[in-house]
Amino acid sequence: MPITSRVTMYGPAIYEVWVQGHLEEGWITQISVDSIALHSDPEGGPVTVLTATFRDQAELRGLLERIYSLNLPLVAVRAINTQQ
Repeated sequence: MPITSRVTMYGPAIYEVWVQGHLEEGWITQISVDSIALHSDPEGGPVTVLTATFRDQAELRGLLERIYSLNLPLVAVRAINTQQ
């Protein structure tokens, strides 16, 4: 997939954060997450995909620290769109 725009430290972007395990929909109200989707991985159990729009990477870091504090394995983080 070609990169059409660049992610910066201080610009807004939409991210997907993939976490091993099952997170409840209540997470949307606890943190700034646009959507939560649950996927089944036959070999590793459930994987939760959080989609969120962050104003900068400091907000993304806040979500990653929250995931870390819950001892949830992080599978992937991907910028899916930058907003110019």
